[in-house]
Amino acid sequence: MATSGETSERRLVVLLSWLEAKEKHIEKYRQFYLDRGFDVLNVKTSPWDLLLPNVGARKISEDFVRFMVEKQYSNVVVHGFSVGGYMFGRFLLEMDKFESELRGKLLNSIRGIIFDSLVPLEGIAPGVSRSITQNPLGAKVLEKLIEVYLDVAKNIATKHYVEASKKVWAGPLRCPTLFLMSKDDNISDHRIVERLASVWSNLGIECRRMLVDSSPHVQLFTKHHESYVKQVDNFLKHIKAPPKPLIETTNTTNN
Repeated sequence: MATSGETSERRLVVLLSWLEAKEKHIEKYRQFYLDRGFDVLNVKTSPWDLLLPNVGARKISEDFVRFMVEKQYSNVVVHGFSVGGYMFGRFLLEMDKFESELRGKLLNSIRGIIFDSLVPLEGIAPGVSRSITQNPLGAKVLEKLIEVYLDVAKNIATKHYVEASKKVWAGPLRCPTLFLMSKDDNISDHRIVERLASVWSNLGIECRRMLVDSSPHVQLFTKHHESYVKQVDNFLKHIKAPPKPLIETTNTTNN
């Protein structure tokens, strides 16, 4: 977990990077936000953190929430890529462990969410396999092995994915959200992402969308740079105002 900047009075963006994201790729997004006056926290997740969530993903979630409590940022944007949506769900579950006042303060500090090439629960196996190897045959074999593992390891891994997914679909935040998608993304199914946006819209959450015809997974910033920057900049300007209050701030600790 790497951070840039120190002052809690500034705006913070939390980058939930994709699996095996290289530093040179993340640097483009870090610089994008630094140029706009944000502090930047990059949260990395490895394939093994994902496959052993009760060890890897849990530790990442605990460290993230501890950081948020210590730094007390009051103006936070979450920018999640790919499986970063799963980590976002884990963060929300971790916040549920706090008493209602602190939990409400943490949740209300998040002014906006950006999901870029969001990977739903069904996309974990192909997402992990393609982050490990770019060989098509090797990725397909590995994907099948991961599917078998997820079926066998329901109590070790799969139940944690389901819990995080349910948390996200429930729309626990009421801040505006921007969904960035591609129709031909072979890991992120835009139809499922659109369904999530519709569910959130029905809950009263403002959802914006950018859907392009073609772009490889998590390459929208590069392939559609002008549109991407325009959408994100407009969104960031829009969410400077305080968000709607949470519908509920009571503690719902998950056991």
